[in-house]
Amino acid sequence: MTQRQPQQLLLIWLLLTVTIAAALFVAWQQGYLATLYASDRSYIAWLVSALFVLSWCHGGLRAVQLSRELTRADSARWRYRQAAQPEPVTAADAATVRAALPPSSVQAYLGDWLANRPAARDEDTATANELLRSYEYQLKHPQELGWLATDVMLKLGLVGTIVGFIMMLASVAGIEDFDVSSMQGVLQLMSGGMATALYTTLTGITCSMLAGFQYYILDKGANHIVDTMRYISHALIDKTARS
Repeated sequence: MTQRQPQQLLLIWLLLTVTIAAALFVAWQQGYLATLYASDRSYIAWLVSALFVLSWCHGGLRAVQLSRELTRADSARWRYRQAAQPEPVTAADAATVRAALPPSSVQAYLGDWLANRPAARDEDTATANELLRSYEYQLKHPQELGWLATDVMLKLGLVGTIVGFIMMLASVAGIEDFDVSSMQGVLQLMSGGMATALYTTLTGITCSMLAGFQYYILDKGANHIVDTMRYISHALIDKTARS
């Protein structure tokens, strides 16, 4: 199994960030952004955009942290694979290899796993599974806030749709005389409500999709770290560490 390139997750996040920034620059230069925010009389598009920026900054911080963890996890995998040839490493050798690793989630997990191995003699015991789930929760828990923000952005876009239609209906409800001059004003109000509905929906869906893709990448990175923990403890040192 080949190692990842150092900081690969962070590089993917940066590439995605640059792509989005370039698209936003083009949209601003063409006047699309100005039209969007000027047409939204509910200001929900502004709220969604602010939430998106905050979630993207949060995702960038997590990308830095997880990228560092991934690099160290792959290094630990490689070291244990080398030590496990041709036979799985013993518990003492596993502890020696672990001591040479830089601090990381994988190193901490292996320390706890080796310390508790007498209590977990079967490969699928509750003790081993609970320990792995605990570390998986630590790696994925920070992303839960981002997934919540992603869902809120989508819901705000739908709220903007409702608000826009309410504006349209309110403009029609206030009609008393159906003459040409009054209908022109009504049509302007209706078009404003429709613009609010469509632009807030577009903003909510777009921001939600982009943020969701970001957190999907981060969760994939966390899953790789958990798989590395499982692979090392169950495939490379499991057979001899519990004998």
